Amino acid sequence: MTIKKLSYTFITILLIIVSIFSFSIIRDYLLGYRMQKALEEAVSNSKDLEKDVLSFLKGNFLDRRGLIVSEIHNDIPTDYCLLESIGQLMEYAVVTRNLNLFDTTWRITKRYFLSPRGYLYWRINRRTLAEDDATSLLDSLRVSYSLIKAYEVFKEERYLRDGIYIGENIIKFNSHGSYLVDYFDGRVEKSSKRISLFYLNLEMISKLSQYIDRFKIFYESSKEILEKALESSKIFFPDYYDISSSRYHIPSKVNMIEQIYIAINIGNYNLIEPFIDFIDTKIREEGKIYTSYYWDGKTATLDESYGVYAVLSLFLLNRKENYDILLEKINVAKLGDYKVKDLYVFDQLELLILLAKR
Repeated sequence: MTIKKLSYTFITILLIIVSIFSFSIIRDYLLGYRMQKALEEAVSNSKDLEKDVLSFLKGNFLDRRGLIVSEIHNDIPTDYCLLESIGQLMEYAVVTRNLNLFDTTWRITKRYFLSPRGYLYWRINRRTLAEDDATSLLDSLRVSYSLIKAYEVFKEERYLRDGIYIGENIIKFNSHGSYLVDYFDGRVEKSSKRISLFYLNLEMISKLSQYIDRFKIFYESSKEILEKALESSKIFFPDYYDISSSRYHIPSKVNMIEQIYIAINIGNYNLIEPFIDFIDTKIREEGKIYTSYYWDGKTATLDESYGVYAVLSLFLLNRKENYDILLEKINVAKLGDYKVKDLYVFDQLELLILLAKR
């Protein structure tokens, strides 16, 4: 081959590489632009606190690709975007019947979070797009559930196909025998052998079981794990079940968001009266709920989070005692006043879901 031909071949390959790279950048920006417009539309169609939260989300947590920053620390956005955040936004879009926002969010999810093997990464670096090659059960469940709900709401068959595909890969990677498990780690090719109780959202698992028959087994085992956990519960609930040893883990200190999620998962107020009494007493006597307590009910931290209040308000949607107090605490929160501290997008998105459902 002559030098001239080699030079021509090199230039051709270089142009192809540049073209592919340029197309990828353009596609990134187009998705980001579409997300900007979808959130602008959502802002224009909302009001009051919901409008404020959407505007704050768009102005502070959205990057140029349409990815959602997970945290802002001392006014500096983190490099990471979580599948949790994407799933929360998808859930909000379904509840508000916002097809444009849902479709845009799902396209972004497929582009950046869907692995070649069919499972969803729990986190990516939004700057480099490098993935953390592991899954998170609850986040994957939320995405699959939201896709199936989107099919039921928007009547788009492609959402059902995608929802089933994600659900079937949850079975493949996030299960052990008849149990769902916390994670699959693609770096070491191993799945967890335990299940966190706050991951066991029976509503989501039940919905998936309507379209994926295998999930009926997981619904029954998950329900049994939650019910038997009550035998170890005094005020709070065990945080996880170890499948290998068939034992529950009792934490010395509990995370209140996780505890409230467990209460939501159990669902029956009559079965968790000590927990509800604890919440009622703290609100009545102290006017607040802290983010963490010791197992015996003593205060572990003096931190508050309106994420806690949002999740707690979701829990109390069908039980109005103290509900107005919680909403008032959320309403007086000045979203922009916390910029010098840690800001978590989880709080913003959970609050949006509450405002959409109430």
